[in-house]
Amino acid sequence: MAQYRSKGTLWQMTIATVLTTIAQATAITPPGWKSQSYDSSYFDQSGNGKSKEMNGWVEGSDFGATLWWDPALATHIALLGIVTTPIKNPMAIVLPSTPIFGSVTPAPSKTISFTSAGIELTPKIDMDKGVSLDVKGDIDGLPTVT
Repeated sequence: MAQYRSKGTLWQMTIATVLTTIAQATAITPPGWKSQSYDSSYFDQSGNGKSKEMNGWVEGSDFGATLWWDPALATHIALLGIVTTPIKNPMAIVLPSTPIFGSVTPAPSKTISFTSAGIELTPKIDMDKGVSLDVKGDIDGLPTVT
């Protein structure tokens, strides 16, 4: 089984049609997948607990990241730009090609691709740390892994 280290993982956004690495990410939460269900419980059903039925839809979950925030960095300016002028933006999270533990054979790098459909930026200022930026966003469609 391939084991990936987190060091070297890249979060990228599209700037001028090119996937560009967003600098200074300290935490990244890629989007996931969720199959949707609905509550199909009724008053006179027997047994304990609510019943659920699948509705056939699958959705991508939200994504997030934390950055050491530098308002002068081009990629941080670009993030603010897709908030102030809302657009869908193709993004990717690239897991590094790393050796499998105990082996010199590299595991292949993997890319989680998705399209952001609205993001939220929240600066955080802490007396004991640098200034950081929390990023949260929704995605359009489903993420893919290649």
